[in-house]
Amino acid sequence: MPLFLLKGTRAGLPSGVGPSGRITGPRGAGVGFLKSQVCGWDFVPEFVVISRLVVDRERTAPFRDLHMAYMAKLKSEGKLRMAGRFSDGRGGMYILVAGSLDEARALAEADPYHGSRVREYELLEWEQRF
Repeated sequence: MPLFLLKGTRAGLPSGVGPSGRITGPRGAGVGFLKSQVCGWDFVPEFVVISRLVVDRERTAPFRDLHMAYMAKLKSEGKLRMAGRFSDGRGGMYILVAGSLDEARALAEADPYHGSRVREYELLEWEQRF
């Protein structure tokens, strides 16, 4: 479990918690969300999705726009922390914010790359430390 030491208050929240409920780091950079109990505060679990090609990259082209639209949708809903591709072109990874492993699995399965079976994925619960 991540360890966050929060002290002081601002508008009824610890000094490291912004008004949106995000745990903040230097210059207000978000580093966590409230939900499951850690050090007296709650954090929402995060999950890493490692997505790997299982077909020639050219065969993924019909699904690329759908995948990118799905990533944008997740981001707008606050369910996607970050995403990117591997520089060698063999896939990519993204970090989901979800209430459970089952929810994260459902979100990963709904990715058009995974649903079309042009990529396989590995799903790991991740505990951000810094």
